[in-house]
Amino acid sequence: MALARGFMAEAGRLAAQVRAELGLTPTDPLDPWALAEHLDVPVVPLSIYRERAPGAFSLLLGPEQSAFSGLVATVGRRRVIVHNDSHARTRQRANIGHEIAHILLFHEGKTLEHQWHLSYDADQEDEAK
Repeated sequence: MALARGFMAEAGRLAAQVRAELGLTPTDPLDPWALAEHLDVPVVPLSIYRERAPGAFSLLLGPEQSAFSGLVATVGRRRVIVHNDSHARTRQRANIGHEIAHILLFHEGKTLEHQWHLSYDADQEDEAK
């Protein structure tokens, strides 16, 4: 899929604005946890669901560890990021950054259609990348 004309320029302006709000230069490393806090978006590790949903927890942090990276959930009117904290810290950074991109771009959240099948808009996924 090709991104919409002008998208990259607009994304660059948004990135510069967010970096300025955080007091970062264009080359400073971006801490996704700090950005989420700045945006007032809780970042929830999947491991907190160990006791609430042991079957799902065992599946997603065991044989299907690579099947789930993260998602943006809407709880009431608030956006929350749930991420797989069993991944390497570098991958967690990328996963959370990707989910924050969905929030900054005002993408609609993912919806659960069937058990373990999350639908998403392919164009929005490309923009978040």
